[in-house]
Amino acid sequence: MNQGAVVNLLIGAVIAILPLFIRLGSFDFQRTAKDNLLVVIFSLLGFLMGNKKRSIGVNAWLVLIYGFFILSFNHWNVLSIMVMFQSFYIIAGLFFCVNLYEKLETDSINLILYGLIAGSIIQSVIAIPQYFGFDIYREVVLYLPDSTYVQDADNGSGMVIGSLGNINMLASYLSLASIAILSLNKGKILIILPLIALLLNGSIMGILALIAGVTYFINLKLNFVKKWKIYTGSIIAMIAYPFSGIGHDSGRLDIWKQSISKVNIKHFLIGAGPGWFSDQKIAIGKYWFAIQEHNEFLSFFNVFGIVGIILVAPIFIKYIIKKDNGIIFPSILFAAFCNSYGHFSFHQSTVAIIIIVAACISINEGNNI
Repeated sequence: MNQGAVVNLLIGAVIAILPLFIRLGSFDFQRTAKDNLLVVIFSLLGFLMGNKKRSIGVNAWLVLIYGFFILSFNHWNVLSIMVMFQSFYIIAGLFFCVNLYEKLETDSINLILYGLIAGSIIQSVIAIPQYFGFDIYREVVLYLPDSTYVQDADNGSGMVIGSLGNINMLASYLSLASIAILSLNKGKILIILPLIALLLNGSIMGILALIAGVTYFINLKLNFVKKWKIYTGSIIAMIAYPFSGIGHDSGRLDIWKQSISKVNIKHFLIGAGPGWFSDQKIAIGKYWFAIQEHNEFLSFFNVFGIVGIILVAPIFIKYIIKKDNGIIFPSILFAAFCNSYGHFSFHQSTVAIIIIVAACISINEGNNI
């Protein structure tokens, strides 16, 4: 096994195992522990990657330089913990993405698919019994040292969280990872497991994202609708939704409205920087505050502003007008695109790594930028 294959094997293993990682103490330290660990893993994987096989183009360089500047210097409050953490996380993810794109070994990406498949099955096996009040993950974790507390599961969809501690986080993970099951020559029927887990979980956005990914997969097989038309139609639907009166937004529309109402000229142009939204204390009802926009497109705007969108636009347009040579990873990427409209996909390490990997592979499969 060559060096590139080893890295791909490790990436697949991280995708499958990272959701199971937890640090326990006087409270349930789930999500931040996973995020911190992934930053370390990004450094390790970058060290292990082999020789450079391709280079990013001018547009990508402009995005990288601009992103580094915003993340390093455009801080609304340099003493904010959220500003610090998001700066570190986003910079780590950005540089890992560039590193992976330039050094990716495409001959062994099946090893990454195995990790996605394993992860989706593991989380489904944990999640489905949770609906009926039995939490396998919790029972195992309680045997670990210092396991003084870990979130308990109760009956019903609200507690179908897998090992991720949140229904939206599980839904995002399953909606993307389970698409890899369609790569199996025999065994596609296994996708029923994550589908059942998603239905019991009850996240509408997660279910719709999986449907979007599977539909995209079928369309690639049949070559029915051009890629740019699918993405354009999705963007139009996203823009139209807040004005449709359909509802079922779980308070997201109010969060988005409050966030946009705080935008000034500087914010509009270059963003308010990392961590800004989390510190705004935007209320959800009487007792809760939103710490994510639940919309990664709005989140990107809040961090990088309209200049960031303009710089990324040529890369995005170039990707959607070119034909997909692969099938699975472009389908995962489209599911992630849809899921990002209503979930905090990039605010959770377990999903962010899937999106970064899917993007690098999809672009490398005949769509170099």
